[in-house]
Amino acid sequence: MSEDITRLNTALQGRYAIERQLGEGGMAIVYLARDLRHDRKVALKVLKAEVAAAVGADRFLAEIKTTAALTHPNILPLHDSGEVEGLVFYVMPYIEGESLRERLDREGQLPVDEAVRITIEVADALQAAHEQGIVHRDIKPANILLSRGRPLVADFGIALAVSSADAGRLTATGISLGTPHYMSPEQATAEPVQGPATDVYSLGCVLYELLVGEPPHTGASAQAILGKIIQSGPVSAREQRVAVPPNVDATIHKALQRLPADRFRSAREFAQALRDPNFRASEESREASRASSRDGRVWKSLAVGGLVMTSLLLVLAGRAWFGSPEGESRPVIRGALEPPVEARVLPDAGFQVSPDGQTLAFIAAGADGARSVWIQPLDALEARPLEGTRGAYFPFWSPDGEALGFFAGGRLKRIPSSGGAATVLASVSNPKGGAWSPDGRIVFTPGYRTGLFEVSSEGGEARPLTRLDESAGELSHRWPQFLPDGSGLLFLVQTDEYGAVDDRSRIESLDANAERHVIVRANSAPTYAPRGGLLYWRDGAIYASDFEPRKRQVSGPPRLIAEGVGFNSSEWPNVSASAEGTLVYHMGGAVPWRLEWRDRSGKLLSVAADEGDFEQPELSPDASRVSYREGQSTLWSLDLARGTRTRLTFSEADHYSPTWSPGGRWIAYSADKSAEPGTRIYRRPSTGVGDEEVLFDAGERTVSDLSWSRDGRWIAFSMAGDVHLLDAESKQVRPGVSTPGADYLPSISPDGRWMAFTSNESGRSEVYVVAVGEPTERWVVSQQGGFLPRWSHRGDELFFFDLTYELQVAAVTFDPGPEFGVPQGLFRIAGPLTGHSFDVAPDGRILLRTHAAAGNAQNFKMILNWVALQDQP
Repeated sequence: MSEDITRLNTALQGRYAIERQLGEGGMAIVYLARDLRHDRKVALKVLKAEVAAAVGADRFLAEIKTTAALTHPNILPLHDSGEVEGLVFYVMPYIEGESLRERLDREGQLPVDEAVRITIEVADALQAAHEQGIVHRDIKPANILLSRGRPLVADFGIALAVSSADAGRLTATGISLGTPHYMSPEQATAEPVQGPATDVYSLGCVLYELLVGEPPHTGASAQAILGKIIQSGPVSAREQRVAVPPNVDATIHKALQRLPADRFRSAREFAQALRDPNFRASEESREASRASSRDGRVWKSLAVGGLVMTSLLLVLAGRAWFGSPEGESRPVIRGALEPPVEARVLPDAGFQVSPDGQTLAFIAAGADGARSVWIQPLDALEARPLEGTRGAYFPFWSPDGEALGFFAGGRLKRIPSSGGAATVLASVSNPKGGAWSPDGRIVFTPGYRTGLFEVSSEGGEARPLTRLDESAGELSHRWPQFLPDGSGLLFLVQTDEYGAVDDRSRIESLDANAERHVIVRANSAPTYAPRGGLLYWRDGAIYASDFEPRKRQVSGPPRLIAEGVGFNSSEWPNVSASAEGTLVYHMGGAVPWRLEWRDRSGKLLSVAADEGDFEQPELSPDASRVSYREGQSTLWSLDLARGTRTRLTFSEADHYSPTWSPGGRWIAYSADKSAEPGTRIYRRPSTGVGDEEVLFDAGERTVSDLSWSRDGRWIAFSMAGDVHLLDAESKQVRPGVSTPGADYLPSISPDGRWMAFTSNESGRSEVYVVAVGEPTERWVVSQQGGFLPRWSHRGDELFFFDLTYELQVAAVTFDPGPEFGVPQGLFRIAGPLTGHSFDVAPDGRILLRTHAAAGNAQNFKMILNWVALQDQP
């Protein structure tokens, strides 16, 4: 238990018992507590010391009492407030649900009807407060809680109390009231009078985001956002999402007027307009807004002009190369791109050079840990984040370079490369790449084990393009790339065929008649450039082979292009090349992995191990050791107290999914061995001393995702798209679970009665639970996508990641069957994840495999005119 919680429990003894920290905002730290007098759970918020000092405890408590009189079904009431030992606190009900912010992060957008209903109910709550002279001044998705779908507006008290503080003292602490994305223009310019119209504006911003997926004004910094709010006029949600009714669009338009007098006179009028299908904004108002937007664009271009001048010399140098005539001989130029100082590059999450070879799109995590697409012109000094791409990975360009496709939050999306609103095109579960055709189609792999699908770049129904030949051992069709002439595409066929490491998968082509042709055997996504040939990864290097697209065949020996190139475990090499001859790659081991101990809030407690692969980590039953996979093949055990490592496997083979027996005596794992063709499940002493014992021979099928039950009887594993159960003593295998989709990543509960697993049968990955050995009924635990389940030590909680890489936890009760609470978000990581990436210790600590947080160890390497390398000796 932390020192802060111990101090609070001592100070509040007899009144409240603090259980754990729930979160932290700019003003207060939130704890889950039990009200001892009334035997109920509450959310106890402790004002931060600097805020309490700026506001004054007496003033805060006097002002916050006025909110106790607020009674409305959509307002979270105030239970209690006070000061003990210098700690200023206030108490509200604990809501078993989530905030609107959390739901937006998970789903991206809400159904129109639900977004309107939530907004109307919030407007009704604001009207009730305004009638008592109370203005919230900080309406945003994070302050709107959802309890069984009903919105509850929180933190009226803190908004009123803090706003009454002396402005000079508050500013001196660096504290500001309001969140930039939802601030009204009068808040952005610090106008002294901020009445109900301020809340109306902020609620209009919230409704816009519920419908479109991002706030109406976004930017790379708070200053940029505030500048847009001050300079720009209202925006149209209907232009971004055609399903938005005209009256709803008109309501948002009026609510977002720059002048308070031009908005609705009350929150009640705001709600009435949403209920009225005939409501329209006046044409005069819309024309004024368009003029305002034009003025804003002029202001923006003038502001950016200064930045352009500072990099003029660099731009001219770039043009000397990129702008040279096509027939002119150009040298091979090698260089490097410095990563952004304020973000961490995630090469495994994808990057791609634009078709003209002049711009790189890549994924990086910002200061808050959230991923987004960054744009780097190769003739400029700095990269910039692309607004509207939060949570993105695996970006790909349109043929004209005017737009980008990417995946985020369980969706395939597109966005203008110059910036703008993102458009949802299709649902995905565990995507493995996309490509944009010259005729406006997007081909993508939506799941872990699927064929290719296609959808129009304008949206519509996604249709299957290829189907897996399971009889031939095909596991996945992934990483498509269109040929420049539009005659077909290349893609990787991942198989479970036995063979050497570099020929288990193959690159194939698909022509306009849906005929497939094998091009070359390689465990690598294909990259093709005219004059350069077919690029693919092997043994840490990139090679090129001559390739004739119409003949669908390679010729001649492969040529070495670059060494030390990184490689994603999903068989995507860290390389991208354009048609005209720009190649960008990222070195292997650029951002080392490590094992971290974290608490439930995501706070780093300590580093368990540093500088390694640490794939598929699993704690021993007593959490004293952790097993893991290193170097793509070898299994190890790490003593967490002493820091010593023990090698568990020694044969030349691929080893996977180490899992501990209940007492920690054995380690079970699967392996492919060249001396013994086929995949088997083995066990051996966890000391690493002693012979292996074969528990199951899977033949040519691939076995992975092992999980040993606490009672020692069952080892659950994935094979051929289903989950199976191996009796560890009799060595007999029986079905575990089989759905119409791909089932994988099983985890058996501590009592051995229940099994959690991941399946994409619904069209995206979700976490389910079934009874072990009797899968007659299954329960879905995740609400908006999930994968990688892990049970708590006592089996009363189930942890998993959602599709935005936020760690979730759901409470579990068994009486007699399982019942699951609403999943609660704990913390988000940058992702993407590969296989098992975390485990939960008996004391509740979370062991997480993640990248070291400090900086970028290496930058992108660039080769201009790489195709000329084939002419060099």
